[in-house]
Amino acid sequence: MEKSVRKALEARFPDEAVKSRHGSFGKQLNYFDGTAVVARLNDVLDGEWSFVVVEIRELPTGEILVLGRLTVLVQITKEGIGT
Repeated sequence: MEKSVRKALEARFPDEAVKSRHGSFGKQLNYFDGTAVVARLNDVLDGEWSFVVVEIRELPTGEILVLGRLTVLVQITKEGIGT
């Protein structure tokens, strides 16, 4: 990946793109607004990316665990788990 592309992807998001919600055990969780992430990917990669939900599972705590796969430029794949 070109350094300029990586630098653009890693650029700081504006503060208003950071949202928060209550999580398990009384913790406050911060996350990025999905529209900001999609806009960043589209701007930097010109639409050359895809995201697929690989698995959805309910945990004994009632939380929903989602495994997603982000593929960038068909050469880079990253999987991540979130609740």
